[in-house]
This record gives sequence, structure tokens and C-alpha cells, in this order.
Amino acid sequence: MSHITLDDFEDITGWTMHSSGQANLKLTQSEGLNRKALKLDFDFKEARGFVTARKEFSFSTPDDYIICFDFRGNLSIEKFELKLIDQSGLNVWWYNSPHLEISDKWQNLSIRSHQIEFAWGPLGSNSDPITEIGAIELVFWADSSERGSMWIDNLRLIDKKIQNPAVVTASSSLADHRPDSSLDPSSENGWRSTTAKKPQWLEINFGEVRELGGLVIHWDSLHQTKKFEIQCLSEGANEWKTIYFAEAVSHVRSYIYLPGASCRQLRFNFLENYGSESFGLKFLEIKSHQFSRSQSSFFKNVARYEPKGTFPKYFYGEQSYWTVIGTPEENSFQALINEQGMVEIDKGSFSVEPFLLAEGSLVTWNDVEVTQTLEQSLPIPSVHWKRHDLHLQTTVYMDSTEKRSIVYIRYRVQNLGEISQNVSLFALLRPFQVTPPWQSHLKFGGISQINELIAVEGAIQVNREKIVIPLSNSECFSFSSFDQGPLSPIIRNEPPPEISQLVDSYGWASGSMKFKFDLKPNSIKEVYLAIPSDNCSSEKKTIKEISQMSGSEAFEKVVQNWKHKLSPVEITLPDSEQHFIDALRISAAHILINRDGPALQPGPRRYACSWIRDGAVMAAAALRMGFNEEAKNFIKWYAQHQNMKDGQLPFAIDHEEHFEPPEHDNLGEFIFTIAECFRITKDMEFLKSLWPSVQRAIGQTEFLLKQRLTAKYLQPETQAYYGLLPESVSHEGYLFQPVHSHWDNFWTLRGLIDAAFLASVLGDVQQEAHFSELCRSFKESLMNSLNLTIKERGIDYFPGSVELADFDPSATAIVGSLLNDNQFFTNEVFRNTFDKYLIDFDASHRRQSGKWINFTPYEMRIIGTLVKMGRREESYNLLKFFIDERAPRSWNQWPEIVWRDLKAPAHIGDLPHSWVGAEYILSFLSVFAYEKLDCQNLVLAAGIPRDWLSHGEISVRNLPTYFGKVSYTLRKSGDRLLKMSVSMDSSDSRLRIVIKPPLLAA
Repeated sequence: MSHITLDDFEDITGWTMHSSGQANLKLTQSEGLNRKALKLDFDFKEARGFVTARKEFSFSTPDDYIICFDFRGNLSIEKFELKLIDQSGLNVWWYNSPHLEISDKWQNLSIRSHQIEFAWGPLGSNSDPITEIGAIELVFWADSSERGSMWIDNLRLIDKKIQNPAVVTASSSLADHRPDSSLDPSSENGWRSTTAKKPQWLEINFGEVRELGGLVIHWDSLHQTKKFEIQCLSEGANEWKTIYFAEAVSHVRSYIYLPGASCRQLRFNFLENYGSESFGLKFLEIKSHQFSRSQSSFFKNVARYEPKGTFPKYFYGEQSYWTVIGTPEENSFQALINEQGMVEIDKGSFSVEPFLLAEGSLVTWNDVEVTQTLEQSLPIPSVHWKRHDLHLQTTVYMDSTEKRSIVYIRYRVQNLGEISQNVSLFALLRPFQVTPPWQSHLKFGGISQINELIAVEGAIQVNREKIVIPLSNSECFSFSSFDQGPLSPIIRNEPPPEISQLVDSYGWASGSMKFKFDLKPNSIKEVYLAIPSDNCSSEKKTIKEISQMSGSEAFEKVVQNWKHKLSPVEITLPDSEQHFIDALRISAAHILINRDGPALQPGPRRYACSWIRDGAVMAAAALRMGFNEEAKNFIKWYAQHQNMKDGQLPFAIDHEEHFEPPEHDNLGEFIFTIAECFRITKDMEFLKSLWPSVQRAIGQTEFLLKQRLTAKYLQPETQAYYGLLPESVSHEGYLFQPVHSHWDNFWTLRGLIDAAFLASVLGDVQQEAHFSELCRSFKESLMNSLNLTIKERGIDYFPGSVELADFDPSATAIVGSLLNDNQFFTNEVFRNTFDKYLIDFDASHRRQSGKWINFTPYEMRIIGTLVKMGRREESYNLLKFFIDERAPRSWNQWPEIVWRDLKAPAHIGDLPHSWVGAEYILSFLSVFAYEKLDCQNLVLAAGIPRDWLSHGEISVRNLPTYFGKVSYTLRKSGDRLLKMSVSMDSSDSRLRIVIKPPLLAA
């Protein structure tokens, strides 16, 4: 082992500090364990937070190392983090210690390299360990009011790489195939035994305990081993322990998964081969802990040895996008398909992946031109492979009956050439999910184990949970364990084993269905697979019934069902702008598909949870698209979770997680959603049933507001908090420290406005007066807070929070979505907020500039705000930008996070993200119509760009508004004249229709 001093703190130049919120950190030099040390003086004041000491470095890390330092102190630290930042400054790895025990006595903290995990950045969580250090950060978290000091000394790195070569022996060996050749990759001979008549062995003695992550065995193909075991002898042990056993090896390499293993000696017992006179291997690779840090890391490392296309794209370090498949009906069953054509059957389940064998050549996603489409602009996705004259189309759709939902996969193989082709289609059942490892959350992302496969009535049952039923005759089934290689032997033209059941102890089994075609010129063959939502493996009658279904008839039924569901609102634009309408329809469909029963959820996998924040926006968008019952069912379901005594409401409801941090936007969002449902549907029975819930929510709101209406908050240093809601973390950027978020308060203001409105509808004069006064006083407090923060912090924009005075135009834009109030729209600082955003947008958000790393498409809500501010051209420029950032474009969807490098293997939230899609719906529809509540105005055509009118007529039909459904047409008539016809089904005598079409050139 070698020791490298990173910093002895004889000179603390280069160390910098950073704090969250009000926390304070001071760095000085002090007496250390031996000579000097770095002293950190902490003051966390009145809020939980963190402080960071940082220094830039430039050094390479060995394969196995320890970072350590000595420390002492006199305070309590809630959490300690060591962060390693690479040379780019964008990717961060970290070590987390939930609690660091600190005392006045010097202690040592040693952190092994395998304890350091990827934290964030464009490289993604399945990235390799950091190799080039650009900076080190020491981060300390503490609760409020914690004060004290720490001393850090002797920051160093210890290289744990084993220096002495291992000793290799064997039961026997041929003269030119010595045992030590097995560890020499440059050796052309490798090791071979003299005989195969009795068990042979190869033994490696490391001379000391060695930590292992795995092995890669490169076999001698002429002396291929079929069955073998690996044993280890640990320090102080007297007996060999078997750590791996394989009995059906048939690939040129074996990949051995040994997470967290350690031993002094390894022994390989060769038990059976394929009939040759000896056992043999080319060489062995002994891998470190990083090789098997996780199952996903293991497969990523294995993928490096196999041709690209053997594994899903994400194992090659590239982003892989996907979309969701479901039905318009309430359902908890959603499938996914990725852009290469792999289909994940259910949440976190195994996948079905196509391969082709054409004229003896294996064809994977990496060997073809890949494109994606939607069937008739409906949520029925297809992936197209094209290789010369061969075309494969994979289409996925879902049908629901009273008994079950069924996922259908249609493979359409087409010969576009003039010569017949012999083609085999393989549908492989694989232990991989569609969502990449960097999306890992609970059971989602990367690996999904297949422990057992059973052939049942012409179908394949997986893990006794799901059944894959071919609706076309399969030539044969094949099951294989991972020992047989990463692809089923049948694809490698090996005879399939005659087995009807396979158990794989690692959970990495795969199954294959083979369909063989003699494709004539310009001919098409189709294969359908049906996968029901329930496990009908024991119901042979049901399997037979499903196997006789028509996949094409189910397809036509699904098409017609979606056409009907998406038909209530119709907008027609010139053909060149049709992509805006396609994105509108698909965003609406994804709101329905991502649901779990009545629960609106923003994503199909990682975000398969119901937040009222997301749900309020999605419900508002659903109402504008004619999905009234779906919106009402959601908020009625959510109301069931309200505390009947004090009105408290969960900000999120999930079956698998419990959320604790406070979020105070939820009450306003809850009331807003109830009011939106009533304003669109005019359903009095619905309103009456939820009125008690509204009153309870207002009661809880008043309780929260009173906490900041005390004399303490009339002092100069706290006056900006007066009358606001308490601190919360409802903005993800505030997770490190709760703050007084103006986002929360804007939602609360809208909730109070809506509560007063609902009281007036119900004729509750007393409550209407009370809520109106509460609304008036709260708005005054909110405006005072904004003005004080702006003045005290010397800023020229609306701050996201009081404490941070942060620039957050995406959060500020909620004012336009919620309030549409001239007091804000005429406010110079409010308008300047979006001037600053647009300047930054032009400089940084254009993909060609290369000056930004990522952004969140929530920013689309700014489009609607700009429309209402009368900034038509700027809103259209944003609209064009965001429509170009769909991923992939042809599937008309957005993730939560868009990276400048679209191939970056980085976390993207979830996809399709229905909250983002809902923001698009609301902003896009505001281009055609929006309401001004303070004066009962319906404003039409305020965002329609002049460009659209140059290419044809624009029409809107049955667009829901607060005043009823509106329809209109708008077109040019000559160079200087516009013609518009408007129809309205409203009976509201107070309604004023305001038309703001684009002006034509003089």
C-alpha cells in the first residue's frame, strides 16, 4: 500500500466555503494532530442546513483506494458527505454518513472507494467510478441553532492495489499451457489440463486477503467447459467454500458475479466438458469490487465484452427514451416501449425484445436504422427497424375488458426487396426493464429478475406471475440461464434444450419464441403476442381463449376507442403546424394512461405516485380537454385522505413511500382543483359534496397563517415573513432547507379566491365574507413580503423565496396561470422577471449555443403567462423551442429533465411526464382562449402568431372555458383583413368576449 498526502493543511489557501440559507461557515488554520489543521467554525442559526468546505485538486485515483482524514470537534453533526467532483465539474460522486460521532479526541475516518457512489451529473448513476478528481468537498449537515467547531487534519489517499503477483497451480497441465498463463491475457496458449477423465482444478493463491467483485473467464473453444464450480478459502478458514456453480456453460465467456466477495485463495473445479480430451481456458480476469457494485453495474461491465446490440442501449452508457402504453379507462396496468423496440410488460417487470436472423446474420437494434411513430397520432407507439430491404415494425397497444387488460405486441416483418429472404423473428423474454439504471427508484430501473420460466399450454409463464401468449404459431420455445450466454442459444443456431421449465438462482434467465418465415418479395408477415394483466397460468381454458383472439381486431378496437376519447376538443392548424396538435392530444392521453385508478400520477414508473401539486395541474388540463369525470373522480378520491378534524391534507399519496417534509402549497391546490371542476362542469352536487372539504382546508390554512401573524414577525429582520405560510420544501430546490416559498403563497392566494367564489355560488354569505376578507389581508401580506424582499436584497425580479431571494421565473409564472391579475401583470418587477428570463433563454437555452447543461420543461408555463401579458411573439418563440425538445419528437412527449446532450446517461425524472404535458396543454390552449376572472372576460386568439394565418385557416371547436364551450374560426381575407366567426354556448349575461387576433402588416 502507498500513502499520498492530499493536504496536510500547512497552507489552507485554496479552501473555499459555501452555505445553505442562513447557515454560516468560517475557515481558519489551527493546531492539528501533528502540526497544522483546518478549523471549521459552524453557525446554523435558526434553520436546518449544510455548510461546505471545498478545494480543487487534480489527481488520478487507483482501482482500489481509501480516502481518510483525522478530525475532532465540539458539536453535533446530523450528516456528513464527502463529495468527489470530476474535472468537468458536472459529475459528482459521494459518500454519505447518516451520523458522524464527534468528540474532543482525535479520530480517523476512512472511506473505501467502494463506499463512494455516483450522486448526479450527465454521466448517470450507472457510470464508472471516478478516475480523475477535479475537486473535493466536505459537507456537514446540522439541525437549527447548532454552533461549534471542527478540526480536520491529514487528508490523504491510500492505494489498496495488491502489489505481489498471485501464485497459480493446477491439478495438471500440458507443457505449453502452464497454470500461470491463465492470468496472462497476452498468452496465446492459456491453460489446459492433461486429461478430462477425472475432475481437474486450477488454484490461485493471492498471498493475502483480496476483495473481489467478479471474474471473467475466457474459455478455450476447442476444450470448452460445460460444468464447473468456484470455491474460495478465506483467511483462517480450513475448508473450501463453494461460491459459484454452473452446469450449462455454452458461451465463449463466463461472467461471474461476486459482489462483496473476499478470499485468500480461489479454486476452479472443472467437472464436465463437451467431449474433448482436456479442460482449457484462455485466461482469467479478476475484477475489483466496482465490477459488481450492483446488478446493473455488472451487466454494464459485461456489455463491454459483447457486440453492441446484445444488451439494452443503456448498458452501453447511452440514454434510452421510452413511452407508455395504456387505456383511457381507470387502470393501474401500464406497459412501456423504448425507442429500440423493447417492451416492458408491467411496472418494473421483465421485457420482451425483438431480434432477427436474416440469411444467417443476427440483426439487433444496433444494426438497423431506427425510427418511431404513433398510429394516427394516437397513443399507440411503434418502433421501426430498417436494414437494407428488411423492415421490422414493433407496435404495442392495450385493450381492456371487464375481466382484464391485455398488452398486445405486434411484430410486422416486411421484405421490401425483389428477392425472397429466409427470416427468423425472435421474441426474447429478458430480465431487463425499459427504464435505465440511472432511473433507479424502489423496484424501478435496470434489472428485473426472471427466476423461473415454465411452458404452459403453448405459452410462457414468467415467475408464476405473467403469461406471454403467442397468437401465432411459434416454431419453438427456448429457455436459457445466464451461464449459457447473454443471448439464448437458439439465436446462436444451437439446438434448443428440451425443457419445459427453467429455474435460475440469480434471476437472469431468458426465454425465446422463434417465428420462421420465407418472405417473398414485397410480402409481410405478422406475429401477435398477448400478455394479460392477471396471471391466468392455472386457467388453461383462459389461456386457450386468449390464444384464439384476433390481434388485428383488438388493434382496430383500440384505435376507435382512442379516437372517440380524444375527440371532444378539436383544433385545426395549417398542416405545417400539425405537430402542436399532435402533442396536445398525446399529452392529454398520457394524463389518462398514467393514472392508477382515479389517482392522477405524473409518471408511469419513478413518479407513479399522486401529488396534489401535479394532480391539480393535470386535472385542470384534463377539464380543458373534455375529461370532466376523470378530473372530478381524482379530487373526490384525494379528498378521502383529508384529516376530518383539522383539515390537514397529504401533499402526496403513495402505496410504497411515506413523505415527511412539509409542503404547504397543497391546500391551495386542493381548493383550486375543486373550483376548476365546478367552473367547467357546473356540477352543483359535486360542489356540495366537497364543500365541507373546502371549509376544512381553509381552517387548516388559517391555522398555518396565524403562525406568522405574531409580534415576532413585525420586527425589521423578520417582517418579510409576516402573514405568510411557514417554511416548506414544496420546491425541489428547497429540499436542503425549508424556506418561505412564494410558490406556496401564490397557490394559497388562489385557494382563498376560489373558496370565496364557491361560497358565493352556494349562497353562504357569511363564509363568503370571511374568505374574502382573509383573501384581501393575505394578498396584502404577500405583496408586502415581495416588495420587502426585493428592496432589502436589491433585486429586480420576483424572488422565489424570502430567504434565498432566488431567481425562479418558472415558479413565478404560476402567477400567470393562477391569478391573471393586472396588479401583477402591470408590476414592473414582475414584467422584468420575464425580461431577464428571455435574455437568459436567448443566451443559454438554445441548443446550438452549448452553454447550458439541462432544463426542466415546467418552464412551458411561462408561455401562457407571456400570452396573458400580451407578448405574442415571445410566447410563440418559446412554444417553438419546447415543441422541438420532445423526446423522442415523434412520440410527442417530454421528460421532467431535458439534457443538452440527448445521449447523456442522466436521470430524466420520468417519461412521459404528465405534469409537464399538462403545462403544455394549458399554455397551448391559452394561445386560443383564456379567462380574466376579475372582469368576466373571455379573451380569444391572444397568442395566435401571424405565421399560422399565412398558411391557412385556424379553427377551434368545443373548447371548454369557465363560461361554456367556445368555437371559432379565424382566417386571412386578403392582405389586410381577418375574418372571424365565434359561437358560444354560454348563458352567462356578464360575459364579455374580447378578441385579440394578430395584426396584419399594413
